[in-house]
Amino acid sequence: MTANGARAGLVSYAEALASMHAWSMRRPGELAGRRARYAPTAPPGPSWLGTVGRGREAFLGAAAAFGLAADGVGAEIDELPSILNGAGYTGLVHGDACPDNVRFLADSCRIFDFETSGWGPIVLDAAYLLAPFPSCWCFAALPAEAAAPALDAYRAAVQRAGIELGPDWDAALTAALAAWIVAQGQMITQVLHEDREWGTTTLRPRLLTWLRNFTDAAGRTGVLPGLHALAGQLHDEPLRRWPDTVTAGYPALARPGSARVGAPEWWRPGL
Repeated sequence: MTANGARAGLVSYAEALASMHAWSMRRPGELAGRRARYAPTAPPGPSWLGTVGRGREAFLGAAAAFGLAADGVGAEIDELPSILNGAGYTGLVHGDACPDNVRFLADSCRIFDFETSGWGPIVLDAAYLLAPFPSCWCFAALPAEAAAPALDAYRAAVQRAGIELGPDWDAALTAALAAWIVAQGQMITQVLHEDREWGTTTLRPRLLTWLRNFTDAAGRTGVLPGLHALAGQLHDEPLRRWPDTVTAGYPALARPGSARVGAPEWWRPGL
């Protein structure tokens, strides 16, 4: 795939997410009825929100393991659900909007595999383009020049559907990036001792990328200042310990001469 093709695919992916979100935001009762009929035992909300709550203490413990103070950060973590839900942008959240959970047909994108979906803040899906892809084995660096047009396309598609994304949208995006880091609290403790493989790369490049992208977003929006400061330290201290850590890029989007990820042996597209 060419770089232009990959960027066009990201835009199509973003527009597909936007279409799903805009459609669902007008049908809360219809979705609740279908859930009651076809999946009565499934939790109503996306799985990520529960994962954040369960990761809180592990995240604070990981900060302590790195020798970092986390005064007041616990209170900000407790505020994350209210920031995410308080913006009012609620609809069907896929919860695992990974590159291998979509298919491209002609000029359109189709999303499938809704086993972790639920009703909640749609920003959890939209911010997959910023993190990027926090639940996905097929992870690599996603350059801003590719992610930004996709995010713009998402916003434009939602607005065409009559949903205006106000200033609180950017704060919610920042909170979503923070939520995924907190949810990975146990993993942060593990990488202090071992950098194990996960899909296309290992854990340390993922952690450093997610921390860096959250701190960039928090710096722009000014929300979650305590968590912003701690995440910056959580990025810089491991990087000092692991100076050779490199986040490889997707082959079609990587800059010339930079590292590129490869698919693991068990992955066979189309199967």
